[in-house]
Amino acid sequence: MLAHEWTRWLEELVNEERLRVSFQPIVPTDKPAEPIGNEVLLRGITRGGTLVMPERLFDAADAMDRLARLDESARLLALKEVVRANLEGLVFVNVAAKVALDVPGFLEETVSAAAEAGLDPQRIVLELSRGGRLERVDEIRQLFARAREAGFRCALDDLGGTQGTLRLMNEVRPDFGKLDRGLVHDIDADAPKQDLLRAYIEAAKTSDTRLVGLGVEREAELIALRRFGVPLAQGYFLGLPQSAESLATTRA
Repeated sequence: MLAHEWTRWLEELVNEERLRVSFQPIVPTDKPAEPIGNEVLLRGITRGGTLVMPERLFDAADAMDRLARLDESARLLALKEVVRANLEGLVFVNVAAKVALDVPGFLEETVSAAAEAGLDPQRIVLELSRGGRLERVDEIRQLFARAREAGFRCALDDLGGTQGTLRLMNEVRPDFGKLDRGLVHDIDADAPKQDLLRAYIEAAKTSDTRLVGLGVEREAELIALRRFGVPLAQGYFLGLPQSAESLATTRA
């Protein structure tokens, strides 16, 4: 697909309201039946009904200089759907680092969107995702300070997935840190991963960060996370993503 075709495809996806969100529970490792909240997951839908995964959406948007447009649309949709789903607890909303750090008025816009949706900012966790973070520590620290003044909590994802994220966590001290699914996979049996996990756990104590193990697909992984002292977890073993409509029906 040519560059202008990608751009048109993305614009049509947004304009025709073919973005969808679902919600996946985040649970205590010692009480997996009692979620503390949910992460909002974005998907696109082609005109033929095929799901488009978020990595493809955001990679295309970034390459075509449409990242801010897609991120804003996804964020506003997420907050509206939280209300429709009648969710309780915390809501983890993904935010592209480039957008959060470079787009003027990002935080003010998010505050207004939360107020319009009737959501208490203290329930919302802004999860800084994607690349471009490691070299912008001071800016992230300032962003987190401003976000907390507005009532939000802050999170980093992909911890352990790339070099430098341990130092980043120590420097910016997020409220939550999402451990990369690659680190969590087979954590019950992989000694080198266990050593790395211990380093993150020790750093989390210093930075007062609650760790979340991502991509838990087996009971053995959950047990290992609990044994090592990771307080929270998320993954298919613990709960599949559900639409707002499905959750609202369940809670009705």
